[in-house]
Amino acid sequence: MNIIPYQHNHYNDCLEIFHSNVPDFFLEEEKEEYAEYLQAKEFPHWVVKVGDSIIGCGGIYEAKEDFKRSDFNNEVGFAWGMIHRTYHGKGFGKALAKHRINYLKNNYPERPIVLRTTQNTFRFFEKYGFIIHKREENGFGGGMDKITMLYQQ
Repeated sequence: MNIIPYQHNHYNDCLEIFHSNVPDFFLEEEKEEYAEYLQAKEFPHWVVKVGDSIIGCGGIYEAKEDFKRSDFNNEVGFAWGMIHRTYHGKGFGKALAKHRINYLKNNYPERPIVLRTTQNTFRFFEKYGFIIHKREENGFGGGMDKITMLYQQ
């Protein structure tokens, strides 16, 4: 397994990974927002590669002054992390989470690290030092609660 920087030729693989996680972890309506994130390439995004296959992807964000979702001043955090459904439970999500935590700690040492996830995945992130800051019932819509989590170093 290798975690490498996202390149535009990974775009279709990442969208396939997204689709493999609908509807349990993402809503179909989120596809356009995810596609825009990938195309913008504003923030680092990585892919998880096993052999010749891309089986996961995930990035980070840095909150700008106009970032409406911010809960903390100057926050940074996880964006669009996912492993293809076929590969769940095999340690690839753990590796991707640790990779992003290390990147954020090394590049933004004084900034709060945040992620927004659902009731279906928040327990996964608790294992890596995230605690619940806020829970918004149906916050993502479609029965998906929005759980804002803060990394505790």
